[in-house]
Amino acid sequence: MTLSRVEYPPLQDKTFENVLTNLFRTEFGFLGGPAVIKLMVDRITELVEIYHPRKERLRFGQMLWFSVDKDEGSDQRRGMKSMKLRPVILSLVTPSDIQDYINDVPQHTIVKNVMVRLFRESYEQGGVLAEHDVATILHRSSSSISNYFREYQKTTQELLPSRGVIHDIGGSISHKEIIVTEYLSGRECPEISREINHSIKASDRYIKHANQIRAALKYGISPEEISHVTGISRRLVEVYTNLLEKIAKERKDQEIGG
Repeated sequence: MTLSRVEYPPLQDKTFENVLTNLFRTEFGFLGGPAVIKLMVDRITELVEIYHPRKERLRFGQMLWFSVDKDEGSDQRRGMKSMKLRPVILSLVTPSDIQDYINDVPQHTIVKNVMVRLFRESYEQGGVLAEHDVATILHRSSSSISNYFREYQKTTQELLPSRGVIHDIGGSISHKEIIVTEYLSGRECPEISREINHSIKASDRYIKHANQIRAALKYGISPEEISHVTGISRRLVEVYTNLLEKIAKERKDQEIGG
């Protein structure tokens, strides 16, 4: 056997996986034998690759951020520590942004464009950003981002895939009002979603919440109890309650007028 076959192979064992294996074997051996330890090491290695991607994956102007998985529920009783997170790569500065600066595009327009891009990029990668995520990333106040969000929605009639919209945890009723009103008038969810360019899953969530609250109100259940049982925030329960009362009143007025 040559000397090289003796000296060099140990270098192949200098790996992160072996460091973890040795840690579990010496400090946490009670967790199981070699097969169990290998399963844990493989899973941890996989998580490191997902949540701490190699820098080669990031281009100039991009950053890594942890968003909430878009398939998470809207139960307000769960904290962020219990949420499934989705690492996303966001384009904070792009060549088009730089060109906008060269062309003296107003600062607020550039910031609004970046905001739109961040919401969309996160959603395309399976995650959703809250408005305060974007506010933190852009070093702006939450109220500024909320104003940009409403301004964009009013101008384009397009709903950005923010966490408030997708998980139905925001207080805005514009999208909820359209979907719930149309549903209660007898239209099907897929048809409504296509018409307003909104996801069927999000629309289903609005309808589910509206039906839950409508049924509870018929039995005289208080907003506090509804919030506790359903996991919908008290503020959102009030939003839906006001919306349902508005729809009922409009229907009654139409019946009287008709």
